[in-house]
Amino acid sequence: MHWAYSLYFEPEDDEVPADELIDGAQEKHVDIIHIEDHPEDSHAKIYIIQTKNTKGFSSNSLILINNGLRWIFEKPKSEYENLKNSSLIAKTKEIRELRKNYGTSNLEVQVLFITKGDTYELSEEYKQEKNRCNRKVESGKLSRL
Repeated sequence: MHWAYSLYFEPEDDEVPADELIDGAQEKHVDIIHIEDHPEDSHAKIYIIQTKNTKGFSSNSLILINNGLRWIFEKPKSEYENLKNSSLIAKTKEIRELRKNYGTSNLEVQVLFITKGDTYELSEEYKQEKNRCNRKVESGKLSRL
């Protein structure tokens, strides 16, 4: 995970910050949530990251990531607060508070699925799932996958 994290951010102490690490029980296929809050501009950038130590891009993994996004953005508070993953609960609350304060249009969400795979060798099923996720993006909820 550190390697994937370091592709986008400059971690202190060569570690993923503990408050960004979601990995564990009931993670909903989200490993890391990194938030860059810019209150002076009423804007936030949110990175939701899933890493896999595999050589491909599984369409099943993409389906599971999409489920994780539903937990973060759509599930009622009464459901997500009952998860056993306190890090995911905390980040979900933080994201929803930012959405409430800044509005959906002022949140830039990037979903990153990082593997050792080659993006030129995506299966048709993966492409279909990616397109389905991107249609959800076009509804204004997330940035492109």
